[in-house]
Amino acid sequence: MTAVLLTILKIIGIVLLVILGIMLFLLAVLLFVPVRYSVKGTVDNNITAEGKISWLCSIFRYDFTFQEQELNGEVRIFGFRPKKKERVSEEELEEEAVPEVKDGVEEVVSDLVSAAGEEDKSEKTPIKPEQDQEVDSHKGKQNRKSSDKNSRPSGKNIFMRMWDKIKSFLKKIKNFFIGIQKRLISFKEFVVKVKEIVADTKNQYAVRRLWEELLYLLKHFGFRKIHTELTFALADPALTGQVLGILCMMPFLYQYDFHIFPDFESESYYIRGSYDMKGRIQLIFLLITFIRIVADKDLRCFLKKILDKR
Repeated sequence: MTAVLLTILKIIGIVLLVILGIMLFLLAVLLFVPVRYSVKGTVDNNITAEGKISWLCSIFRYDFTFQEQELNGEVRIFGFRPKKKERVSEEELEEEAVPEVKDGVEEVVSDLVSAAGEEDKSEKTPIKPEQDQEVDSHKGKQNRKSSDKNSRPSGKNIFMRMWDKIKSFLKKIKNFFIGIQKRLISFKEFVVKVKEIVADTKNQYAVRRLWEELLYLLKHFGFRKIHTELTFALADPALTGQVLGILCMMPFLYQYDFHIFPDFESESYYIRGSYDMKGRIQLIFLLITFIRIVADKDLRCFLKKILDKR
């Protein structure tokens, strides 16, 4: 009996260890296997792009294209698109609807035939004398005149309706601008609040630590490869040269294969060329940053001050 019990416990332990191993393996895959992305396209009057986002050796992949201000994409799993619900064609709908229409027409025809038979069986109404007809017609004219007078809206009512519409329209415009003003005021207060918190000497350590964490994420989440062949012109040779000088002073551009050519002779604004970018994202670095922020008391207090709505 004891041997059987130990065997059962052994099997249960092995099963639990297998389940735990599978869970740890899936967690490791989720954290360490990067999500890769690549985008390439052209820049002209319209920007075009095509690319893909893949994970786990392209087992899960999303292909997308951006053309004529429209984004189209499709998901692929093991190279196959998931089945979508089949759309029923118009011909099939018509074929299904024909029997129902026939039944409805037959019912309507039978109802009309029965109604016509009842009318034939009913007695004819007697014709009124000429005097009665004249009196009835006179009363009908008077009733129509009175109804026309009542149905015609007076000029005062029309004016009141127009005035009510104008007032409601002005009220909507007023509320719209009041809402924009409130948002701007709240955003200004938020900026002033953040500026005061950042300028406080007590928060300098937290600001430096937060900046370091942001640079850490940008280092691991940034583009791994960028290749561009761009030509630009700003219609003014002096302005084109100034922009080129500013671009040349940006050190991060030298980390990638940027080819930017100015056009000093063009009299119009344009940017033309092609680009190709690739990169990857690993969730482990995001988890590391989150753990560091949670573990640092000064950073927690700093973020709490910024996010506090009071």
